[in-house]
Amino acid sequence: MLSASRTRDPVHRCPELLAAMLRGQADVRPGRTRPAERLRPEDVGVLVLWTKQPAAIVKSRVLGNAIGGLLAQGAIVDLQLTVTGFGGTPVEPGIPAPVEVARTLDNVMKAGLVDPRLVKLRIDPLARVRFDDGSVYDNTTDDAQARLLDLFVPLGVGRVTCSRLDDRRYQTVARRMAALGARADPLDPGVAARLAA
Repeated sequence: MLSASRTRDPVHRCPELLAAMLRGQADVRPGRTRPAERLRPEDVGVLVLWTKQPAAIVKSRVLGNAIGGLLAQGAIVDLQLTVTGFGGTPVEPGIPAPVEVARTLDNVMKAGLVDPRLVKLRIDPLARVRFDDGSVYDNTTDDAQARLLDLFVPLGVGRVTCSRLDDRRYQTVARRMAALGARADPLDPGVAARLAA
């Protein structure tokens, strides 16, 4: 199994390099303590793509072809798609709005590069973000969750996970929000559990 991490988001940030890795034409760094190595495409049984911006899967011809090559040899491509509902807002200004991500996902699936049954929608993190100017962005309400599910479930996405924002696991997010003049209100674990259910 090969996992293309969401923290570095190679699908979005460097699709050509990711394609070269998938074809065995560029080194893969499996971890900090292990040396770089070349991937043998025939050894890939499962490819897990983690991203907030899946557009490069269809826009980058070389990435699409590399994924198609793995599929042709029988590999499984699993897509972990992170959509918070904050895309296009001051919370995530560089991320596309959820409706755009849904359209892109539909194109990826129509191109045959991802099976909808192998897409997991990750509503991660759940948060209520308050800016110094008084504006609030909240994806923890039933309405916010319904808007997201109404976009992705009709596409065939049946797997959904969510995590609540906390200072311990999301230290980088907390620093980024502070730099924007924002902070996340504490979210009761019971609310997160109810939304997950």
